[in-house]
Amino acid sequence: MRFAKGLQKRNAHQSSLAVWLHGKALSVGVTYLAARLLKDGFDNVKVVDLNLEICEPENVFRKSLAIVERTNPGIIGLTCWTVQLPFCIDFVIAFKKKHPGVTVVLGGVHASSQPDELMRLCPVDVIARGEGGKDHR
Repeated sequence: MRFAKGLQKRNAHQSSLAVWLHGKALSVGVTYLAARLLKDGFDNVKVVDLNLEICEPENVFRKSLAIVERTNPGIIGLTCWTVQLPFCIDFVIAFKKKHPGVTVVLGGVHASSQPDELMRLCPVDVIARGEGGKDHR
């Protein structure tokens, strides 16, 4: 598994690592990635499904930011399917504006198929393609 420039296994222990997704079912790819990170020595991996955390349709964006910020992550990952593209782009822009030092990783179908587009549209740091074994910077 490759990590973004400057991110190495020893640095991950110093900060939280959280993975967020927006689908109705927990993604196999996300659970695979979380298991792989734990196996590789990351000791603070959290998977948060915002659909389970947020049941009401009001203020979804604000609530999503608050949930993520509460964990004070050093690295975050979001699953980005095409249907969630506007949310993911807006979320990354807003989150990076407030937390420029946090590394943001996007994965999922849209991120895998359109990495250059996402790198142009938002300040994402790493695109995880396929099952997260490749990245695009």
